[in-house]
Order: sequence, then structure tokens, then C-alpha cells
Amino acid sequence: MNIKGNFLTSKLTPETKYEVVFVVNLEEDAIGWHKPVNLTLTLTMRDNTTIQQKQTCLLDTYVGDEEWVDIKAGEFVAPPKEAPARISFAMFQHDDTVRKTGLVVKGVAFRAVD
Repeated sequence: MNIKGNFLTSKLTPETKYEVVFVVNLEEDAIGWHKPVNLTLTLTMRDNTTIQQKQTCLLDTYVGDEEWVDIKAGEFVAPPKEAPARISFAMFQHDDTVRKTGLVVKGVAFRAVD
């Protein structure tokens, strides 16, 4: 499983702190999610310096929840508009020994936080 994307910060409000979340649902009969998935968030600045956040999450605790769940990839502060950055995000697990089913991804959200 490998879900990834990117986004330009020029579309966000400068100097505002944002969190990036994957909005997911695990169906009642979902299987194979007892091992952690990896989440990364990378902010690549205009001068090519990078800031990367990595974490893991167990999705099996969400199997059968009837509501959409936010899985947080990380947080960042949007740089000034004149120096935009690229945000790259990913959710992945590369364990091919376990069959996985039932994960539905609605999308990725950028949310301003206090």
C-alpha cells in the first residue's frame, strides 16, 4: 500500500500552522492492518532544504468504525508567499506477506491549527 501526493504552500495562508491528515475509513471486514503503517510529511523549501516528519500508526483499531477517521501525517507552518515550499506526504506499508483489504481513502486534508 502506497498513497502519496504533494501540494504547494503558495495556496495556504502564510505563517499559519497546518496539520496534514489522511481521511480514511476501514470497513467492517477489513483485514491485514495489524502491522503499523508509515506516515511521512516533507516540507521542501525554496532553497532545497527539507524538514521531514515520520511516524507510524496502527490502523486495526479503526476497523469497523462507521465514521471517517483523520490519520495525522504531521504539522508545519506555511512559509511566506514569496518563498513557497512544496509539501510531500505519504502513507505506506510494504509488508507483502499480509493481505490487506477494506481501507477506503477519502482524501488528504490541510487544516489550520492553533
